[in-house]
Amino acid sequence: DYNSLAWYSLVTQKLNDVAYYLNQSMKYDPESKYPISNKPLLFLLQGHYQEAEALYIKLKDQPFEEPNSTFKDEFLEDLALVEAEGIKIKNVKKIRRILKSKK
Repeated sequence: DYNSLAWYSLVTQKLNDVAYYLNQSMKYDPESKYPISNKPLLFLLQGHYQEAEALYIKLKDQPFEEPNSTFKDEFLEDLALVEAEGIKIKNVKKIRRILKSKK
């Protein structure tokens, strides 16, 4: 599926492909929250910190796919997965603080 292609492109640093795959995923599966959850990570990896931060703040406390989970849970998991691939994420500590804050 397109979201899987987007994720693969994220972790292989083919960032130019990610936006296309995310848009296709949202087009063909508009109910899925996964492509939406990958957008701020794409912004972050592209160096668009303000856009990433705004989306992280907007979405972090909203319900996610699994029962009793929020976008924050998915965001934190995705950051860990990307870092486990050896990818350095600029401002990741600041983003984690924002995600873990109550505001």
